[in-house]
Amino acid sequence: MTQYLQKINDVYFINEKIKEVNQHYELYYNTKLKRYEVHDLSNKICTFCISQTEYPNFSLIIKLFKTKRENAKKYLNEIENHNKELEIKQENHLLDSAKTKFSEVINFANKSTNKNLSREQILNIIT
Repeated sequence: MTQYLQKINDVYFINEKIKEVNQHYELYYNTKLKRYEVHDLSNKICTFCISQTEYPNFSLIIKLFKTKRENAKKYLNEIENHNKELEIKQENHLLDSAKTKFSEVINFANKSTNKNLSREQILNIIT
């Protein structure tokens, strides 16, 4: 490991909890980048896994657990499902907005003596 990585042995036993996720994980403080990093020492090419600037806590353990190879597919499915829900909400919002504006145009046209509305009149109603 490089000289700017300092191994962390803390009083909160975060490193021990990290090892429960993967026995090859180690917690370091990167003095050059001023952040905490988890490295997988079983990987010989690139050991870096994850980093954060604040002192590690249980949220880091949860992130490591969720991103384990065995859990990655489930985690990615959760992200995809969440994104689909957001997309559906956005589409519903757009449809509701379009229905409201269309109703305003119809109401204006029904109240007007001139049933043929110009493009400008319609734009004035919906904007």
